[in-house]
Amino acid sequence: MGEHLGIIDSLSAGYRFLGYRFSLLLVPVLLDLFLWVGPRLSVAPLLDRVANFYANAGTVEGMPAEMVDLSAEFSRILGEFSAGYNLMEFLVNSSMLHVPSIMVMTGPMPGAALIQISSVGVAFMVAIVLGAIGLLLGVFYMSLVARHLPIGHGPNTMTWPEFASSVFRNWLLLILLVVLLALFLVALYIPVSVGIALVALVSPAFSSTLALFLGLLSALILFFLYFVPVGLIMDSLPLRTAVVQSVQLVRGRFVTTLGFFLLTSLIMVGVGLILSNIAAFAPWGTISAILLSAYLGTGLVMALMVFYRSQLLRLSEEVALMNRRP
Repeated sequence: MGEHLGIIDSLSAGYRFLGYRFSLLLVPVLLDLFLWVGPRLSVAPLLDRVANFYANAGTVEGMPAEMVDLSAEFSRILGEFSAGYNLMEFLVNSSMLHVPSIMVMTGPMPGAALIQISSVGVAFMVAIVLGAIGLLLGVFYMSLVARHLPIGHGPNTMTWPEFASSVFRNWLLLILLVVLLALFLVALYIPVSVGIALVALVSPAFSSTLALFLGLLSALILFFLYFVPVGLIMDSLPLRTAVVQSVQLVRGRFVTTLGFFLLTSLIMVGVGLILSNIAAFAPWGTISAILLSAYLGTGLVMALMVFYRSQLLRLSEEVALMNRRP
């Protein structure tokens, strides 16, 4: 694929490649159906305890007015979040592997069986197991999509045993990436959070600015790893090579990559808001919303892969041109 495609051209190419390959929708459709009719794992008892802690913290004598308002607001947000959160959503890996899901945005539908988890340890282990399964399903989904694209350096004519081996290999590499990234962020957050807490005693406003800066820094780190899963799955790269290539690609094509990310995110959010209203009319509205979400989301995944390949080629040519200059 020697043609350089921009953002809109990549989106168009993604849906052209998808066409009528409805078999590629199987994973997101089945996941959404499960979230619709399957049991709901609620951690409301745990989150309610945290919400009550912050509500009580705001009543401590001598607490600055800004901290009182912040504690009350955080308690309210946690209370609303706990009422609709479903731990089963860890099965859908939308952030790293772009698995589309309208049910994650819509939340649990009425009538779902409710299983409440009140132990922190149990909730943590369940989240780890479901997250690992979700990562595996996401790798399987993106690998199926990549097989139907005539681009990439990885083999597109693998036998099913070879395909399963490739999925397992990329799953383990992404687990390693998640663990290393989590350790790095923990090592970063602990000392910085202590510093922010100390600053909050003197200047709550400045501590809020520092917390915002920390959040932006974390988002920037994750953004530079945007192409790692695509590099692993499409080109069968080693993990270190995929990370280095993603950082170089995002840095070299920062504005274009940010534009693609923002546009595709806006499309998914906008379409998700529309489909959420349709999904409320069960059962046929829900089924229609699930199918449309899976199709639109899969087209965007194909567009991401096309965009990745095109921008990688363009960056390589720019680097080669710079190296030839005297």
